[in-house]
Amino acid sequence: MDTRTQNVLSICTGVGGIELGLGSVIPTRTVCYVENELSVASILAARMQDGSLDSAPIWTDLRTFDPEPWRGKVDILAGGFPCQPHSQAGAQLHGDDKRELSGEVIRIADGLGLPDLFLENVPGILRFYWDNIRPELRKLGYSQIAEGLFTASETGAPHKRERLFILAHAERRTTERCGYEVEGTPSENQGAGHQRQRLRPDSGDGGNELADTDDEGLQGVRQSGEGEYTPESRDVPLYPPGPNDHAGWQWLLARWPELAPTYCKEGHDVQPEVPATESKLRLLAPRTSTGVGEQLRALGNGVVPIVAATAYRELTKQLEDEFSRNA
Repeated sequence: MDTRTQNVLSICTGVGGIELGLGSVIPTRTVCYVENELSVASILAARMQDGSLDSAPIWTDLRTFDPEPWRGKVDILAGGFPCQPHSQAGAQLHGDDKRELSGEVIRIADGLGLPDLFLENVPGILRFYWDNIRPELRKLGYSQIAEGLFTASETGAPHKRERLFILAHAERRTTERCGYEVEGTPSENQGAGHQRQRLRPDSGDGGNELADTDDEGLQGVRQSGEGEYTPESRDVPLYPPGPNDHAGWQWLLARWPELAPTYCKEGHDVQPEVPATESKLRLLAPRTSTGVGEQLRALGNGVVPIVAATAYRELTKQLEDEFSRNA
């Protein structure tokens, strides 16, 4: 097993969810971040300062990033490049949208000397990916490519958040990366016999069904009776309750009142006394100098680290199995 630290160049970093997930699977060191939103970059700087993320420079524009000084020094190019051109919430202009930057990702990968790619985007990109991005990766020299749809709910989260992850190698790597264990992965949430199918170009909207949680209750806790939550341990659950899970919030806040949200919706009838800071936050416009709106949006748009970790492990295993079959 290779234990060498992998140098990561993070593009469209957001709050660093992919990097945190990768770091839980294999030894990594992020050597540079590319993030153009100032409010999000300030979050990255704060997390670097407190040691949560690797200290590294932050470049502000993917389109002006010069990969040549980094050539041969990056093992993994990772990131979730802009999803707006492909999101079902938008106009879905795909290649006709000026925010479609997959070409910049390919340019940077080429300039770096073809490091491994670990990329993320919305499921709406699938047809554009099969018709445009994947052929370009092949043409560039990425001979091994695996992709899959992964959800936050299959790792125990109270929301689905389905995303496409892509892993590509330009040549056969001898490292057994899939042998690294992710500490605390709640694999039981995937259910017995859960097995992810490979995506295919003719899969329509890509809809291979994934394991999902059937209830909206508190994840990581056993529910018994009518609304009664029985803790499996005294540990804080991996995820908070869902927004409408009143019984879950009652259970959680009765044990850990300090976990009460400091920014939440009006009228939640199971919250303890509202902190004074919250009432002030409610009066603020979403885009004030506090950055509260931007920070919440960055968090909501971010990759759940354990989902990135799960995707990396599974896609690596796919490539390992494929290589063994073809050897």
